[in-house]
Amino acid sequence: MKESFYTKSCEFAVKAFNYLNTRVNRTRIPFFQLDTSPNNSSMGHVVNGVMTLNIHNILELAKNNDKYDWSNIKGLIILTIVHELSHINQNIDYDRFSKDDAYHDKIEMENHYNALNFILNREEELHGVFGDYSDDICLDLELTQQCLENPQYKNSYKMRNTDTVAMITMVNMFSNVSKAERSRIYTLMMNATRVVVHYRETKEGPILFSDIVKDERGIWYTYKIFNIVKFLYKLPAYNALIMAEGGTDLVFYMTREESSTPISENAGQYVANIINPQ
Repeated sequence: MKESFYTKSCEFAVKAFNYLNTRVNRTRIPFFQLDTSPNNSSMGHVVNGVMTLNIHNILELAKNNDKYDWSNIKGLIILTIVHELSHINQNIDYDRFSKDDAYHDKIEMENHYNALNFILNREEELHGVFGDYSDDICLDLELTQQCLENPQYKNSYKMRNTDTVAMITMVNMFSNVSKAERSRIYTLMMNATRVVVHYRETKEGPILFSDIVKDERGIWYTYKIFNIVKFLYKLPAYNALIMAEGGTDLVFYMTREESSTPISENAGQYVANIINPQ
């Protein structure tokens, strides 16, 4: 295990706790401590006004999920802290919680829902505070999958306005089209099973990078869209093509728009060519 991640994780955890404490929970937690020993499987807990975060177990979970990179580790630390702080807001019968497995699972499921809701609803704010991080590992966790499979949470655990932010950002890549066309693009994204973005230097050139910004579960990855937009803004101009592929996927093809006159001072201006999906 990379030793550098221990130090970075501890420093980041303190920063995240200091920001999230009272933003998630109504009652401030006065003490925060870090545990780096593999003493149990817990990633964190709150006891008697002290929140403990087990950095070792967080790093192990990232490694076991093949997401052992700094972006995913940051996302997992944020989720764990939000999860533990969110427990404080719950009305829990702790005697029953320790003895009744069904009750225990219900409390954990509801709290995981609350934590995901907080993170996805305030995603832009959190990225502004903590910089780039990934919530891929958070969405891949077993507890998240249980939320998706449970009818009580399947359609509500992610905040709808997060989807709206993602789709509006994508539509804004087409500033030179009519209001009706923008509305049509928005509808296409809503109905698509997946939305994929490809980038290449020229129309005939190879794809240099590709990202799924909406997956088959209907989850939008707004941080990926923001990263794409930041990349595009560095170009003098770019060209956007959109088409349906495979009957269910909506694909954005982004290419560098060559220009003999640099317009870097107008970064973000571009030509949008729409190809009607078949």
